[in-house]
Amino acid sequence: MSTLPAEGWPIIGHRATVDLLRHSINAKRVSHAYLLHGPPAVGKFALSRAFAQALNCTAEAAPCGQCRACQLIAAEKHPDVRVIQMPADKREIPIDLIRVIQHEAALKPYEAIWKVYIIRDAENMSEEAANCLLKTLEEPPPQVILVLTAPTPEALLPTIVSRCQPLAMHPVPISDIEQALAEGHACDAQSAHLLARLSAGRIGWAIAASRDQSVLEARQHLMDQLQGLTHASRVDRLAFAAEHGQRYTKGVAERETVHAMLATWSTWWRDLLLIANGCSDRIVNVDRVDTLRSEARRLGLQPVRAFLDALSLADLRLRQNVNPRLALEVLALAIPSGSH
Repeated sequence: MSTLPAEGWPIIGHRATVDLLRHSINAKRVSHAYLLHGPPAVGKFALSRAFAQALNCTAEAAPCGQCRACQLIAAEKHPDVRVIQMPADKREIPIDLIRVIQHEAALKPYEAIWKVYIIRDAENMSEEAANCLLKTLEEPPPQVILVLTAPTPEALLPTIVSRCQPLAMHPVPISDIEQALAEGHACDAQSAHLLARLSAGRIGWAIAASRDQSVLEARQHLMDQLQGLTHASRVDRLAFAAEHGQRYTKGVAERETVHAMLATWSTWWRDLLLIANGCSDRIVNVDRVDTLRSEARRLGLQPVRAFLDALSLADLRLRQNVNPRLALEVLALAIPSGSH
């Protein structure tokens, strides 16, 4: 059975959200602004683009993926559909990019039915940019739709969220991801099973990993790094924290790299907890099951639970702008020792 939602939208999972957007188009009750929020790589941008295609598709069954509008939008070359995101050389989305929306939104569509502006990772907007966008949201021009993506509504100004229709996007079922990888991305059964488990419901991550070996290599490095730290001295742990604390201060991309590291580590410690509780069939890191079982026997429940709590607290403290070196030092020193 196909995991694609009804009406052929090119989206894996998220059926309820797709149905809501499709029905709003069919009923001609489209909101002027949407906020798609959920974990990184869960499919927010893919759905934003599919929504833009469905709005402007010229075929009877939209989005068809084949008409001029659908193909131009997929290639990010449509004159009436623009993707706004943080430039590679910046630490935030500058106000200049939002002013482009203000200027262009006042004009009629060049060839589309709707002008669509997708603001990707909208939480990265500068304060000036966010306030500038608010003016457009307060007085939206006709035939203009804004789609913002963010991890949570709390990552944006409340005044912006209040003027958007928020749509939560949750992790995709592992079975759906495994099926999608096997059917549509040329994955063998073993690879599809592993990637689906490792994805934690992030369909975008799973697809990227199926196409690019470096994604799995990066994950392998993080796991080896964690294992190394369990045997590291106090000095080496503090040096690790200092290095990554400095990285965290360099910009948004570097901050997200550190958060991704903590998220990957969390999968390991949750797996240990699952094995210790007799639920090994639910673990994520299925390629390391023997090591996990050995570590679960050695450590026991209490140290695993304590470090999982430490990981969550470190991630929260970093997002609350606590000194990153200090937060990571506390975490590194809390890693249960590898000594027997």
